[in-house]
Amino acid sequence: MPLAIIPSPDAAPTPVVPTRSSTHTKSSDSHEAVEALERFKQARVRHPALQTLLNDLLRHIHSPDGESILVLTGVTGAGKTAASEALQVALLNEFRSDIEGNPGIIPVVTVEAGQSGDMKQGFKGLYRLALTKLHEHDPDSGVAVVRKEGHLWLNVHGRRTTEGMRNVLESALRHRQTKALVIDEASHLLSMARSTAVMDTLKSLANTVGCKVVLIGSFDLLDIIVQSGQVCRRTNIFALQRYKDTADDRAAFKFVIQRLMQAWPCEAVPAFDAVSDELQEVTFGAVGLLKNLMTNVLSQQLEAGGVFSPYMLQNAAKAAALRESIREEIEAGEAKLATSAYGSGAWTEAAFAKMTLKMEG
Repeated sequence: MPLAIIPSPDAAPTPVVPTRSSTHTKSSDSHEAVEALERFKQARVRHPALQTLLNDLLRHIHSPDGESILVLTGVTGAGKTAASEALQVALLNEFRSDIEGNPGIIPVVTVEAGQSGDMKQGFKGLYRLALTKLHEHDPDSGVAVVRKEGHLWLNVHGRRTTEGMRNVLESALRHRQTKALVIDEASHLLSMARSTAVMDTLKSLANTVGCKVVLIGSFDLLDIIVQSGQVCRRTNIFALQRYKDTADDRAAFKFVIQRLMQAWPCEAVPAFDAVSDELQEVTFGAVGLLKNLMTNVLSQQLEAGGVFSPYMLQNAAKAAALRESIREEIEAGEAKLATSAYGSGAWTEAAFAKMTLKMEG
């Protein structure tokens, strides 16, 4: 998907209307700066690592195999949120003709675990968010009676129980022909229940409805996956890879920088591509961290009236102690991914090479 280029603002200064106060002019300039910063934040680059990940995810979402849970993880700042947005756009585009024929179809629903800020709501809060995205009116309104322990009980509060809300969600997902239920910040699910209970609940929901549950979150997700053989059998793990110190990866990282430079809203565009190797090193090759750094530089440049100074880049880079903490997290997470992520396989490279020779015969 091509990057939407943000047009550069008119370089000419805005004339000051005599009837307006200088306070109004400053307020207007501040508003324009906020808008410019927000437009840059929304800029997206469909870079090679992201495209590879999307292709793998879409293939497994459409696959009729027994894998009902797909996990998307990656290092801090790898761009998992951008990947979630790209996945949603890709699914909507794939089913555009179906949606035009039946506007009631919602092929993908994305919710954020813990978005309400009240972890005590647990799965009930998550179901409520999903039902809202499915355009279900007043998801909390319940029936007059509920079944509990084989008996019918009067529902005096008239509110749905967690089980009742889940039943409504299952019905809504089928009715909307949803292909994927995406749960962002899925690590927050660990605050709702024991890890095995969380995964059993999600596996049951996916199997009952027939859609895929896509969990997006930090490396903590890997710890809850491996605790159950049943869950492992129905799960696949995908990693949004950072760019490493190879010629191909350095070229790809420079491409990302150049595309983001095209979206720069100031007339003076810093030559980030001239120091792409240095930027890759300081951001560990993570596109999300790169975007954060460039956004910080842009904020400083806008405050300076559009004038850029290299010292802004120095100010935007994270301090050594913070980078060390991120590096340790990356190394620990990538060690887990080495044997669990999609494509890592069951054999070592040497063993697989021998198998290939035998098969080619």
